Amino acid sequence: MGNVNTDLQYFEQVIDEVKNNPNAYLLGLGDWIEGITPDDKRFELDTIDKNYLDGNLILNQVNYLKDKFKKLSSLDKIIGLHSGNHDDKLKKKFTMDFIKSICDELNIEYLGFSAYTRLKIVRDNRSTSFDIYSTHGSIAGRKKGNKINRLEEMSGWYDADMYFMGHSHDMFLSYDNQYYLTRKGKIAEKIKLFGNSGCFLKGVQYGTESYAEKANYSPNRIGYLKIKIYPELNLFTGQEINKLNR
Repeated sequence: MGNVNTDLQYFEQVIDEVKNNPNAYLLGLGDWIEGITPDDKRFELDTIDKNYLDGNLILNQVNYLKDKFKKLSSLDKIIGLHSGNHDDKLKKKFTMDFIKSICDELNIEYLGFSAYTRLKIVRDNRSTSFDIYSTHGSIAGRKKGNKINRLEEMSGWYDADMYFMGHSHDMFLSYDNQYYLTRKGKIAEKIKLFGNSGCFLKGVQYGTESYAEKANYSPNRIGYLKIKIYPELNLFTGQEINKLNR
């Protein structure tokens, strides 16, 4: 929020979709506000959304975000929100965690930079649980393969069913199989899902000069990941929702 290249209309549309779908919930991966001040080397006057320039650049971004999340928090439809490196930059500069303050005010689970989440689904007196390891992420390198490798490496450090990362503005899904021994000594197989979450900010866009363009980043897609869970089958699948082909 606060960058002129952010597709606010699409973001608000997705918020409304989550609100109106009784089976939809949101898990946020961080970098919610641009939060780039004039003393930052990434600061570009051309990319500041002029609607925020009234003397309260950061607070205007925070209040916009709070207003949108209030639609979901009142219905208990936010699993949790992470902070990201943009958010952390402001935390260090102003000694205030703006994302945590939003979570505290709206009674949302604050997930910090990385977190474990267990989803427990109960139906007909039967329960199924799925473990998620999610992190805003920190990764160097511009190729998709490097990002996938970083995600899949996490399964060697953190045991979960699904792994999600943000940060890179990229969007992709991959799967892996893993064998394990059951309590009865049988060999069984389970699927692990890895996803980079996508975003609503177009880094490179005609008509503006962004730090992403000056760093020669590749133009990214706008979109998000939709994860469908089938508890009766102990199964989950992922889908990339791209604004251009949704």
